[in-house]
Parts: sequence; structure tokens; C-alpha cells
Amino acid sequence: MTNDSMNVWRMEMWRNLSLHWRKKGHQPPRWTQMETTALHMACQIGNVECLEVLLEEQPDLSFVNKSGCSPLHVAAQSGNTECVKRILQHKVHVGTQDGRKMTALHHAGMKIIHFQIMCLYI
Repeated sequence: MTNDSMNVWRMEMWRNLSLHWRKKGHQPPRWTQMETTALHMACQIGNVECLEVLLEEQPDLSFVNKSGCSPLHVAAQSGNTECVKRILQHKVHVGTQDGRKMTALHHAGMKIIHFQIMCLYI
């Protein structure tokens, strides 16, 4: 793939992610403000199809965003278990800590605790 075709592909991928984000009722964040990747965004919104396409390119799964979170952290934080499963099928270090010294497992545990607490109020 040439640089030009890769840039077109990236722009199309970002456009698709933005459309998916809007369909979920969210305003997509600006790329420069988030300092993140399409891989992080796919994990955050739970777009498994997009994630699988991105994983075919064998990306660096240890790349972290501005908060120090890897795609695995983001998927766990967002509660997107299918994204977590897909990432774990690749060689990824699960003990990596983010900027708050938390692993993806910590984030997944917090998501469960928050859910259990919310159930108490319902």
C-alpha cells in the first residue's frame, strides 16, 4: 500500500468510526484532541468489525493514548468484552499499567463494581 492509499484508508476508517459514534448518540472527539488511534476508538465504541479490520494490519497493541491507555485498557474501561476477547487473541501484555497505574483487569473489575452498585439503586 502506498502512503497516499494508506492515508485514504485511514481517513475512510476514521469517517466510519465517526458515523458509528454518531449513530450511538455521541459526538465523535477530534483526533488531535484525543491523541488516540482508530484502534482505541474502535475499542471505546465497541465496533468489533472495525477492530477486526484494524487487527489484520497487525498494529502495535502496546501503543498508548494521552491517558497512557492501550487499546486493551480502553476496551475494558468501556465494558466492550468482545473487543477485549479479540485483542487477547493477539500477543498482548495484559499486565501493562496505564497512567493511573491500573491494568485492563483493574478497569474491567471497576466496570463490574459500578454495574453492581447501579443495580442496588434500581
